[in-house]
Amino acid sequence: MKKNLINEDLAIKSVHDFLSKFQKKPIAIDKVKEEYPDTVEYVKKGFIVFDESQKPTLNLQEPLKNDKGDVTLSKIEFKTRIKPTAKADLADGLDLQKQSAKFSLRLIAYIIAQPIVLLDRFMMEDYDAIQEIAAVFMAGGR
Repeated sequence: MKKNLINEDLAIKSVHDFLSKFQKKPIAIDKVKEEYPDTVEYVKKGFIVFDESQKPTLNLQEPLKNDKGDVTLSKIEFKTRIKPTAKADLADGLDLQKQSAKFSLRLIAYIIAQPIVLLDRFMMEDYDAIQEIAAVFMAGGR
């Protein structure tokens, strides 16, 4: 397990700055740790970093490897917007009343620019952090 590289207060502020940029109605800073616990933990440990425009990059705790053991994916760069036409394409063929979970998975895969089948290969903690960050962009923020 990786030690904390960033103190908790700074991590919370970083996540709050990110949320403030991409959410229409950002949450109060004192709610960040409660509502985004995995993201705060990953920032503290240096697995999530935000660039100058607040775009997140997640360095996987457990990189994905091929059958030979070679690393095939070690970091996730997030798309910060889902255009309406892309969202419509991702919903194509789904009954959104009955298949909302499948639609959510398609949205996450789109946001991280990876095939949907890779979602099952991420370790639980990596997936939880990916899901928390992707949800910010799935909600139709700014």
